[in-house]
Amino acid sequence: VRAERGKGPARRLRNQGKLPAVLYGPGMEPTPLTVPPKDLIKALKSEYGRNVVYTLEFDGKKELAMVKDLAVEPVGQDLLHADFLRVDPNEKVRLHVPIEMVGEPKAVLEAGGLIEQMMFELEVEVCGRVDDLTTEEDLFTLMRAFYATATVDPILAPKFADLDLEEHIPVIVEFWKGVIIGGSSYRGSPLAVHVPLDLEVRHFEAWIPLFHRTIDARFAGPHAETLKSRAVTIAAVFRHQLGLS
Repeated sequence: VRAERGKGPARRLRNQGKLPAVLYGPGMEPTPLTVPPKDLIKALKSEYGRNVVYTLEFDGKKELAMVKDLAVEPVGQDLLHADFLRVDPNEKVRLHVPIEMVGEPKAVLEAGGLIEQMMFELEVEVCGRVDDLTTEEDLFTLMRAFYATATVDPILAPKFADLDLEEHIPVIVEFWKGVIIGGSSYRGSPLAVHVPLDLEVRHFEAWIPLFHRTIDARFAGPHAETLKSRAVTIAAVFRHQLGLS
């Protein structure tokens, strides 16, 4: 928490490599803070942009918040000040999500057609709370989201072209259920399923980041972190056994 306010103290903080900020929102008085600019810039440059939910710690407590506004130096584009809006974990927040087109339709590739993007972002309303992976339904939600993206990914999609997702997803859910929840009926061999796919290093390099992003966008907690860690370990084992190390 910043004790001093005004342009002079703010300038001194920036000279010390710190960024002055303020946190405000429902149920609290505006609170002047100091945040590390490098961490904020890294998050803003990620694919999530301003849609990142931060945990701000001060005075022995933690508050969830999102970037509401930024003051930027017009010439050098250096951050001057950040406004954070408190997020109530039990209330919905509105986000603007960019729409990114992936791949090219056959009409463009084979028939010389043109594609024109009419929408560039979508406003969505989501709950501020992010829970851990704890149920089988959570795993179904995760796997459906992952394969919805993987099946249009330019690198991964060809490997899923002949995959029956209605049959495949329940099997994968059973496998991961045994990893993080327990009580799984899975008895197969994950490697045996992947051998016929003729995988290359680039497929693993695309799969892991996409899998992690899908988890991070929906869940947070020990089980989610375990899932991410085990995915990396399994990928490394597969690569070694397939001779791709």
